[in-house]
Amino acid sequence: MDLSRDDRRALIDLSHRYASHVDDRDFAALGTLFAEDAVLVSGSGTREGRAAILTAMEKLDRYERTFHLVGQVRLWVEADGLHGETYCTAHHFTTGADGRTHDHILHIRYRDTFVPNRGGGDEGWRFACRALDIVATLES
Repeated sequence: MDLSRDDRRALIDLSHRYASHVDDRDFAALGTLFAEDAVLVSGSGTREGRAAILTAMEKLDRYERTFHLVGQVRLWVEADGLHGETYCTAHHFTTGADGRTHDHILHIRYRDTFVPNRGGGDEGWRFACRALDIVATLES
């Protein structure tokens, strides 16, 4: 399988939309980015299926806001499918008892597997598996 320029753009856009939907707390839109039987792997466990993934993502509501800055995206094809790696710095903001804003910062490398969307009017790509590799965490 060769990736066309349009496919590459669509896959990069998928990572950008993920970050925007998380920051906007638009969980309905976020769900459309995952295949129905997708898997999300994080330090807090493995979620299987779109509904379980969204239940986990909704826990981000404990933060007043988040800000995801997407860095480089690398895509490649292997015998078992289409894979990607996306770098991201994610900020998670809360207000402390002292009235100051606190920032829990995660440096993340997402390891992705993609599948073509087979439903609806959008023939784009979906996450089949998204695994978060948290490289470092910081507090400010």
